[in-house]
Amino acid sequence: MKKPFFRKTLLMAIWFLFILGLLQAAGFILFTFSDVRTIGSYGYPAGLYVYHPSLNFLYKPGFEGYFVGAGYRDIAFRINSHGFPDDPFEPRSPRHRRIIFLGDSVVFGSGVLEENRFTEQLQAEERMAEAGVEILNLGVNAYNFGHYLELAKLRFMGLEPDLVVVGFTLNDIQKMEGLWPEKRLKPVKGQKKDLLRREWYSKPVWISRVQQSLGRTCAARFVEQVVKTLKQKRMSEEDLKTYNTKWIRSAVRYWSEESNRDGLREKLQQFREEVSRQGIPFVFLLFPEKNDLLHPGEYSLPRESTINLLVELHMDYCDAYGSFAAVPDIDSLYLVHDSVHFSQAGHSVIRDVILDCAVLGLIPGRLRNDSK
Repeated sequence: MKKPFFRKTLLMAIWFLFILGLLQAAGFILFTFSDVRTIGSYGYPAGLYVYHPSLNFLYKPGFEGYFVGAGYRDIAFRINSHGFPDDPFEPRSPRHRRIIFLGDSVVFGSGVLEENRFTEQLQAEERMAEAGVEILNLGVNAYNFGHYLELAKLRFMGLEPDLVVVGFTLNDIQKMEGLWPEKRLKPVKGQKKDLLRREWYSKPVWISRVQQSLGRTCAARFVEQVVKTLKQKRMSEEDLKTYNTKWIRSAVRYWSEESNRDGLREKLQQFREEVSRQGIPFVFLLFPEKNDLLHPGEYSLPRESTINLLVELHMDYCDAYGSFAAVPDIDSLYLVHDSVHFSQAGHSVIRDVILDCAVLGLIPGRLRNDSK
């Protein structure tokens, strides 16, 4: 009885390894020798977030991990002791001028290598070194303007910036409460709900790490690529359009509500008052959405409304829309099947927009003279 069972188990194991080997080889060939752009979101690993009493959630200080989506699993990122995705923040030096970038997953650089984020590309510019400019990245995925206001009230975690650049995504009008990272934060077992001690509630971190390790194999990436490709192929043209415009249509709905616009106007005024008390100049950096670029006018409400508010309140801004629209292949500026997050090429365009704004004087008196 034992021998037939043993043979069947052995044969199944051999077939499994054989199929795994074929998938691994197919994935290696596909991702190594072709220019295919991987389909699928980047994804965030378990254990990344901790509770924060003012910001609701923040990245866990000292965290190191990888994105979990197919094609992004080899992209590592690290979180410093302040809870942000950057090198350790050193005490401010009087020899340097410090610029901090606030933002969400776009500033965080979801789906791209750390060195390819626009903040790192900007820091690598020779003119920045000559001007003694230090760039700090305070991007946290799912943050919106409510979080940026709270960071201002927290005096930007004691980082003493000379300039604040607010990376503004078109859905930053949303409320800061009830976002998905916050929903995953639950009271620690045995603690009362009104206590501030909370933890990330999900599968055990060690299980997530095993899954991530297996998921980084060429075989797993290949299977996910095939499944997602077939799913896209089965969609009708109308379904595909609905799928690809879901994000921007949601932003349009938010901006269509007068109460939401009034709420953002109030927060903008509070932000200006707060940073003015601290004597810090600031400027907004507006990130374009792909559907708004591909279909001018159809999804323009969020961007136009944002600009109208900033003009009304006499706030400086840099708008990347024109620079993105001038690129012949707009799709190449974004991650695959993503209308919000930039590829390395998109981050490079953002870098250039910032430098152009500095030359034009839209960044208030900080880089203009040094960058000529």
